[in-house]
Amino acid sequence: AWGVDTDKFNPATRSEALRNTLVDTPAQCLITIAYALEDFYHVETLVESAQFLARRKANAKILIIGDGAERKRLEGLASSLGVKGYVKFLGWVEHEKIHEYIASSDIYVDTFYSDKAGGGIGVAMMEAMSSGLPVVGAGVRGKHAGIIDGRNGHFFKGGNPGDLASKLLLLINSPDKRKSFGEKSRERALAIGDWNKNMAEAEAKYLELAGNR
Repeated sequence: AWGVDTDKFNPATRSEALRNTLVDTPAQCLITIAYALEDFYHVETLVESAQFLARRKANAKILIIGDGAERKRLEGLASSLGVKGYVKFLGWVEHEKIHEYIASSDIYVDTFYSDKAGGGIGVAMMEAMSSGLPVVGAGVRGKHAGIIDGRNGHFFKGGNPGDLASKLLLLINSPDKRKSFGEKSRERALAIGDWNKNMAEAEAKYLELAGNR
């Protein structure tokens, strides 16, 4: 069975005190991604999108949770683009604490895309949905089961930072939309991504099949 702990990843774990350590001002929109910083996740697309947000004077901060081989290159990229003030590299966060960081964010981004078949809803994306966040994700077959475009998030063209920025701006500039999208994300996670529920259904199916032998 697949899924996430929807009790742990819950909007109720949002902490304004924690959030205030991550943003410059309380009104700033906190955009978060949580990934191992390896090249195949394309986190550079989010870093590059910051230059477009800066041009539009978006009141936002990008939080990158994770570490890996790409971290130095990504930090250098943020510096060369002049967006270090827009991007915060947090490094690894213990899994026991990451739910607090996710719930204290305003938007979650999933940059992974592939030209090959496969891919879908990542666990981190479902954790963000369960935490009540709108999601902006690269259009990958399978993610459509989680993101319903215009209802709980938006799709962007994978690898296209300008398109990502345009979709982020739709949410940055509309707190009401962030709230309603976030509520729909939570509903979607409870419907398809609740680990306990999925495990119970899988167990029932297994017992049914075993009984028919």
